[in-house]
Amino acid sequence: DAITKMLTLPDWEIPKIAVYPHGSKDVLSLMQLYSVFSNRDKKIILGMGAYGFFSRILYRKLGSLLTYCSGAEASGAPGHSSPVQLKNVYNLDLITPDAAVYGIIGNPVMHTRSPHLHNAGYRKCGMDAVYIPFPVDDPDLFMEFAQKLPVKGFSVTVPYKKDVIRFLDKIDPSVNQADACNTVVYTDGGYEGWNTDIEGFFKPLEKRIPLQDIKRIAIIGAGGAAGAVIRALKGLDAQIHIFNRTEEKARILSQKFDLSYHPLSSYKEIERCDLIVQTTNVGMYPLEDKTPLPGYRFRKEQIVYDLIYTPEETLFLKEAASSGCRTINGLEMLSVQGKKQFLLFTGVDYPEN
Repeated sequence: DAITKMLTLPDWEIPKIAVYPHGSKDVLSLMQLYSVFSNRDKKIILGMGAYGFFSRILYRKLGSLLTYCSGAEASGAPGHSSPVQLKNVYNLDLITPDAAVYGIIGNPVMHTRSPHLHNAGYRKCGMDAVYIPFPVDDPDLFMEFAQKLPVKGFSVTVPYKKDVIRFLDKIDPSVNQADACNTVVYTDGGYEGWNTDIEGFFKPLEKRIPLQDIKRIAIIGAGGAAGAVIRALKGLDAQIHIFNRTEEKARILSQKFDLSYHPLSSYKEIERCDLIVQTTNVGMYPLEDKTPLPGYRFRKEQIVYDLIYTPEETLFLKEAASSGCRTINGLEMLSVQGKKQFLLFTGVDYPEN
């Protein structure tokens, strides 16, 4: 077959193999190709698309001769990045074959802003390290891949924050508190897990108001993010109320935590709250021109927190700010929890400025 023919090519010919992995199983097959051609000094092996993106960043580590990119305005092959992105976001000109590999797993995950934060920190500290998004459709297969590469640590986003717990050899109390894990580090003792979301949620809030002054909280939404926020807030001496468009979902979540719930249209009840936390996807693509509370009149005394970080200012936050409210976006939360992850990954505090 084609692979066998390539293995027998004379040394002056360079085999090139481009494959399109469609899932975690295909990623392991791609890794096998690197092993098959390990005896050839010069080869070009790469994966296309989101699942193959890591191979374009780690081409030196994987033993490939070069990688490919596209001009900023060009429409290249799936998975292509511009030279500017490869250099400024992924430090491609700085990382070596010995670079420590970190990343983030989830599905979807390619939209994440986390590589900007982590890779900027590595660059500032002069570390030979890189942080990459890894789309995953099978966490068991990803863990096999992580050991092969190896991946020294990774962030975890939806839908795997609970599923990943079963792989951990050591669990920090923060994981039990949140009932979720968003940070995994590989050490001599195996995989250790933490949750930095709670710290990431509270620190921006504490800058706006003493936590003891919060007496009544409105949670907008009744999904997984709402549950995570409620777990974080349960330690406060405050009443927590759930508001959701689908009342049945709100009822189920309220029973789980023994809280009150209301239809999303209960604006009078929301007006009574000191803190409003927006946990739905209303305001992010493709709903940027929507708000979960159309026509709601914010009180300027209210603190309004939106977990969305793209865009940085949702219509919801824009309306709150125009009413004089103190606002917090998801990017601030992402920054705090990401910097804590940086410390857990590297043992070094995130650099200032």
